Amino acid sequence: SEAKLELAGRTPLFNYGGQEILIQQLQDEIERLTKKYSELRPKLNDNNGNSNDDGINVTEV
Repeated sequence: SEAKLELAGRTPLFNYGGQEILIQQLQDEIERLTKKYSELRPKLNDNNGNSNDDGINVTEV
């Protein structure tokens, strides 16, 4: 039909290559922040004096 031919000729609404780059950048940033947090967490716990405290009070969640 004419509508199908019109749709087939349209350019995509999304830039999938750009999305892939953005996803990779976000994954890299998450990995970097996770690594930084895991390096800082022991220092934070030492300062609090409680090595088992993750900062979350489950009674308030």
